[in-house]
Amino acid sequence: MVITACKKPVCLLGLLSGAILIAELAVTLGLHRFSASWGALLAGTINSLLLILVLFPVLYYIVLRSLEREIKGHSQSENRLRMTNQELDQIFQTAAGGMWIVDNDFRVRRINNTLAEMIGVDSQGAIGHKCFELFPGPKCHTGECPLIRIQSGETRISDEIEKILANGQHKCYIITATPFENSEGFLTGIVEDFRDITDR
Repeated sequence: MVITACKKPVCLLGLLSGAILIAELAVTLGLHRFSASWGALLAGTINSLLLILVLFPVLYYIVLRSLEREIKGHSQSENRLRMTNQELDQIFQTAAGGMWIVDNDFRVRRINNTLAEMIGVDSQGAIGHKCFELFPGPKCHTGECPLIRIQSGETRISDEIEKILANGQHKCYIITATPFENSEGFLTGIVEDFRDITDR
């Protein structure tokens, strides 16, 4: 519990120093059982403190300084990643059309507020649900499904489709679907954009 709460290198070094002192004292007390001299016990304690005084700066400047720099570097990278994610989410949420990211198992991984309003669902509650459950249409479960077409090798799809809302209303949309790939370039799903053209 103490180690978990103590994350700074100096704090960890303090714990290490304390552990060395306790270990040295334990050894000295063990040896004292075979010696009647309390002077030996005092000498052992002083030696332990001297050892810590010598090791503390050496460990700090040789080992823990580099560890501290590495931790700081990781923290800065995490902050940059968090900021980038926030910026991308802002762009995603302010897009004029409804958008979602659907994985290879037809599960919604991300949905913007515009599409959530179109469908009539909560944007957070939609995550993890099958796309054909939330926004069904005649092309679902067929070879014309945008995800199946992208998985078959198409790189961009623009099409007019009909979708059925939860209240039974039929609407027409122009959809654009493109591959969604991971950092290694493997297809993990699609990004799909919807624009309502029902009243066109």
